[in-house]
Amino acid sequence: MERIITYNLNENFIAKLANFVEENFIKKGTDLSRLAFVFEGKRPSLFLMKALAKKMKRSFFSPRFFSIDEFIDYLLLKQVPFAKMSNMESCYTIYTIAQDMAPEIIKGREEFSQFLPWAREISNFIDSLDSEDVRDDALKNLQASAAIGYDIPENINTSLKNIIAIRNAYHRIAAEKKSFPEGYTYLQASR
Repeated sequence: MERIITYNLNENFIAKLANFVEENFIKKGTDLSRLAFVFEGKRPSLFLMKALAKKMKRSFFSPRFFSIDEFIDYLLLKQVPFAKMSNMESCYTIYTIAQDMAPEIIKGREEFSQFLPWAREISNFIDSLDSEDVRDDALKNLQASAAIGYDIPENINTSLKNIIAIRNAYHRIAAEKKSFPEGYTYLQASR
């Protein structure tokens, strides 16, 4: 099906979706276990299952339901075996990379416990860049803007100078370990 169906926000989305499934699949005798639904979270799938059960009035094999994160993982696992990187592992990886490549951002926070809040911020920033597929060129433009005098705090300016190198090293380590942070899974699945 190469069409997009939109519903108004004031419409009952679950009821409309159940009606669509009934008209296009149930009445045609299609096996519902061959369908997949991707929702933002898990809760809508429970309501859709209930609506489909009312329409079927018999037992059936359920469609597959995914949250967005689960769907991204599913797509990527079909291509590359990987494990999810924990937040702490992500922070420690950032810390070790920063020690080697950008010691100026660790200055005054030499111990991991001192650097941890900053590592979380860097990790979250890289995850955001990756999930939005922000290219290195866009970061270089941001660096250029900082260099010509836009009002950016010095600690952010220092981080921007190093973020591309840190991000590339972070990706390399994630790929080597096959332990992917959340944003990196989105980036890899999109590619």
